[in-house]
Order: sequence, then C-alpha cells, then structure tokens
Amino acid sequence: GHHGEAGCPMNPDEIWRREVEAQDTLLRLPESHPGRLKCSWPSILRDFADAVHAEETRLADGCPWDPSWTRKSPPAARAIDRMHEVWAWHEKYLMTNLQGAQVLQRMAFAEAIGKPLLWGVRTIFRKSRWTAYRIRDKALDTLSAGLSADNVIAA
Repeated sequence: GHHGEAGCPMNPDEIWRREVEAQDTLLRLPESHPGRLKCSWPSILRDFADAVHAEETRLADGCPWDPSWTRKSPPAARAIDRMHEVWAWHEKYLMTNLQGAQVLQRMAFAEAIGKPLLWGVRTIFRKSRWTAYRIRDKALDTLSAGLSADNVIAA
C-alpha cells in the first residue's frame, strides 16, 4: 500500500502503520531508556505483560522481554515523538474502548516483531480469534474519526 500523503486525513490504514511504527520505535529504545518497559506504555495498557507472560521470559522486574525483539539501531528523536503521539491518541480517543486499545497495541506489537497478528492476542482470544480483527478495525475507525474531527492530518 501507499503511505498517506502528508496533509491528508488520517485513515485507518495510515493509523495502523503508525501503530506498528510506534511499537518498532519502542523496540529500538535502549534498555536504560525510561520509555523502554511497560511502565511507559499508556497507563490504560499497563497490563501488556499479561499478553506474553505464558511463553516469554520475564525480566527481574516482572516485565517480559525476549532479547531477540530488540532492534540494534536506536530510534531517532522524531520517531520517539511520533510514538508518544500514538500513545496520546489512545489516551484521548480509546479511553472508553480499553479492549480496543489493548487489542490494537498487541496486534501492532506482533506485526513489529514479525509474528502473526493473532499471536499478539493469543492469550485473550483462544476461541474466536477473528473477533480480534473486528475489535482492531473498530479501534482504528474510532481513532480515525476522532483524529478527523480534531483535524489531525498525516505527517
């Protein structure tokens, strides 16, 4: 797909790319960075650890992290700003849809580390996993509508 042109409204496809980019940026933060662990994730999503607790290793502080997920090159300052922008969208537009925010972020995380999207939500939807796609798409639509109403455009 093509990237949205700068100056255009944020459509769901563009927002999804930003969600995955935000997760990739998070993976590039050095371990010492205060934004590295789940404590810096949006407050509504601090239970992210639950998403991967079963299979993945836990760090000493209880945050699961597979070293293979870490990227070698650190993110540019601009990328970190863009990541925080995405987190702010979640807090502003998805506070009434916490499940949507959770599913959206877990699926974007899976995409960022090269896993199937449903891997990200495997601990939530063991039976009806296609439900996850519907929830993700509804969350993207909610974000798109909110950003459009606030005249936020693709950058």
